[in-house]
Amino acid sequence: MFLQEAYLSNSTKGHGKNFPGKGTSGNVFRKRDGEALAWDVDAAVCCQNVLRLMDAEGLLKIIRRTQFYQKPWMQRKQLSVEASCAIFNEDMTRKMQFLMRKNRPDAHPGQITT
Repeated sequence: MFLQEAYLSNSTKGHGKNFPGKGTSGNVFRKRDGEALAWDVDAAVCCQNVLRLMDAEGLLKIIRRTQFYQKPWMQRKQLSVEASCAIFNEDMTRKMQFLMRKNRPDAHPGQITT
């Protein structure tokens, strides 16, 4: 029950997009929801630790992605974007490692330079 209260809460603030004057309906995912914890400091610290671990494992990303229905073409597009981002990040990491290596005083240890 604690996790359900911490991660899912009904939002009564703001206005619904489709229904002006009404609060947003349904459970709204919040990363850090202080209202649901009722100012309990120990529970808030525990919640933050659990959320940090979930974020490290990638569970928060999965929760956000599967919270609403996506049409199949949107899912394919999302997978394509994620794949291209992964390739870009891998190449950029490799480039940064290479540049950091070149800026060292002895860039290639053991190599004879003139």
